[in-house]
Amino acid sequence: MRPLLIVGASGRAAAASMIRRGYTPTVIDQFADTDTRKIATTLKCENYPHGFVDIATTLSPMPWMYTGGLEN
Repeated sequence: MRPLLIVGASGRAAAASMIRRGYTPTVIDQFADTDTRKIATTLKCENYPHGFVDIATTLSPMPWMYTGGLEN
């Protein structure tokens, strides 16, 4: 499996999709829902959206993607 960081308001759907594509996702999102934690390493971002960078820098380098409106 290949590591992948997913950041966004909610990363559950993206994590589920990427698992089917052979990735092992780590999710940083606003909620860290139980269902997301069941399928991926999940970290809650209390300072959305600015806190993503601080959390991500604590992780090992890996490819990443965003979801959930961060482009705005």
